[in-house]
Amino acid sequence: MVGCGNSRLPEQLVKRHGFRHVCCIDLSKAVIEGLRTHYAENGDTDLRARLEWRCVDATRMGSFFGGRRFDLIIEKGTLDAMMCSGTSDAAVALLKEIPKLLQPDTGRFLLISHNPNRDSLLVNHGAALRVREVRLGELSPKAMLINALHSKFGKEPLSGLEKSTAMVEAMKEVRAAEARKRLRQFVSVLRSAKQGPRGDDGQMQVL
Repeated sequence: MVGCGNSRLPEQLVKRHGFRHVCCIDLSKAVIEGLRTHYAENGDTDLRARLEWRCVDATRMGSFFGGRRFDLIIEKGTLDAMMCSGTSDAAVALLKEIPKLLQPDTGRFLLISHNPNRDSLLVNHGAALRVREVRLGELSPKAMLINALHSKFGKEPLSGLEKSTAMVEAMKEVRAAEARKRLRQFVSVLRSAKQGPRGDDGQMQVL
């Protein structure tokens, strides 16, 4: 799991879904050491044996792991944090590392993202990956704005940003995402209409 932070997802993958081994990486040495200590004191030896913690730069994963390959790579926020108003060099570097670590043909990369810039990132720099997008839900405009701001400021407090340039850019991103959402809804209506009433000549009627 790339950029694991203090997420409980690795533990849940093992306990609830039967994953046999989960390797978790993060750039922060303090985070990794804290997790190692936590699970060392947890008392669950089986869980501890199935979880691996490594302090790794996500943009250099290939060199760190050498020839090691994974069946599944999960990324759920690191790319979003790297992407600002456009596609950052760090995000591109991370994405290029993924094919180096996946099992050939059978490996899967699960990207969980709410950043609207992911589309251009994957189109322009994800040629080595076959992409399938699955939408499980839509964020509210407020949540999208918070995500956009966090992608620019990381863990810095968001107070006092009302008139900042970053706030203006974040609002533009949210409006663009909302416009794409409305377009998807419009296309969905059109597709539904194709299955609806037709004229005497069998063609879809459009006004």
